[in-house]
Amino acid sequence: MGHQLHQIKEFRFGWKNATLIRIQDNFTCEANRACITTRVRTKCTLFSYRQRGHVIPVVSPDCIIHISSNVSLCLYNLTVRQCVERHNGTEWNITVSESDMAVWLVNASAIANRTIYGMKIEVVPATSRPDPAQVVPIPGTCQPLVTGLTKTKVHWTVNFPPFPPCPRQKRVWYDTILGGSGTLLGLSNMVDGQITTSKLHYTGQSTSAGLDLVAQWMPTALKGQQQNVRLWKEMFKIDWNKWNTTDGVFKNITQLLNWTICSIQHVNALMQRERMQRVLTSDNYHEWRQQWNIYNSLWLHLYSARTKCNDTMCYGKYDMYNVTHPHLICKFHVLPVIVHGAYWVLRVKGEWLDAAKDVTYDLTGCDETDKGVVCPLRSSYTNQCLKDENALCDWDYQKPDDLLFQLGPHTLCVVTMNQHPCTPFSGCLRNVHVWTWHNITYKLLHTQ
Repeated sequence: MGHQLHQIKEFRFGWKNATLIRIQDNFTCEANRACITTRVRTKCTLFSYRQRGHVIPVVSPDCIIHISSNVSLCLYNLTVRQCVERHNGTEWNITVSESDMAVWLVNASAIANRTIYGMKIEVVPATSRPDPAQVVPIPGTCQPLVTGLTKTKVHWTVNFPPFPPCPRQKRVWYDTILGGSGTLLGLSNMVDGQITTSKLHYTGQSTSAGLDLVAQWMPTALKGQQQNVRLWKEMFKIDWNKWNTTDGVFKNITQLLNWTICSIQHVNALMQRERMQRVLTSDNYHEWRQQWNIYNSLWLHLYSARTKCNDTMCYGKYDMYNVTHPHLICKFHVLPVIVHGAYWVLRVKGEWLDAAKDVTYDLTGCDETDKGVVCPLRSSYTNQCLKDENALCDWDYQKPDDLLFQLGPHTLCVVTMNQHPCTPFSGCLRNVHVWTWHNITYKLLHTQ
């Protein structure tokens, strides 16, 4: 519900323990100790509460706050972000008003070995407005409702085109493209190296014999040249075969790239099909409106859980409503009426209330859309006890017990018969900021 408040007589601001000496004006705080710089007092009731490790004082409007400080302070305006009133280490008073959410005090002069220092005194209104209604709507549960509309049923089918097969070679060279081409090139280099080494080996022998022959038969030196011609012819054959093999590898790589492009196209098509199936089987109203180009003014009811999909198609349905005059309904609480020391609770049909018409609704059989509830048949209940002072009503008897719950921001609903200036009481209080219940004081939050 909120923060628990503790009543105090005086609130003290100061600096926490630090390893360095801190100095502001003529005030010195020694190292390794905490120091009190400012004291806050008031003749009004003064509370404090803890939030995120900080203790914050709380006062009511129209209170006079007395400030006693050892250092220079500045009354800081958060709206214009500037100092609006400066005080040099003296005692002075501040009168807070209903419009003040908080009073901020910051150091008006530099602090040695410390950054800027701020102090917050929170101001909370003390007045509240009673609301004695016995049936109260619950904020945050409200939604639009229409009844008796004609709906448009749409049955749809989405067909997915077949994917053309990718052409593949009969031999599975692409399954071992790295190993295959690497082995192929490696074998070529190995054969090249082995043959070259062998040829050079025999060439050396032949050269030696040629030299010998030349030395022996100088006039007939043609034999050595014929051997060299045969050697270069064999080397040319090896190079020719290697280039043919390399050309085959490049052709295979081209085919691999073509097959890879086809595979990427297949993957992209599969992703698009999977996304369409995911949208058609989900309750994402925004995506549905985009897929089917549905006007934003139409109310949309989906049957995504009934959508059927396979690899070739999806089919299903949805409903559309052209709504012109919706009205607001909310869930509600029924507070008891205190009669002769007992609680009497009005018996009301339905779980939803139209507070403007004092009509309740049962939404069983209604359709949930993205913009509200649509009830094909009228399912409202008119309870005369909600409208007329003289009516025959059905009541449930309950034993008396204290009841307290927060209906919304700064709104409390209370049912009590305990000793209190305003008891017995059954109703809601609005604009409540501080509340005491069973000897414990609370500060209500801005959220529920």
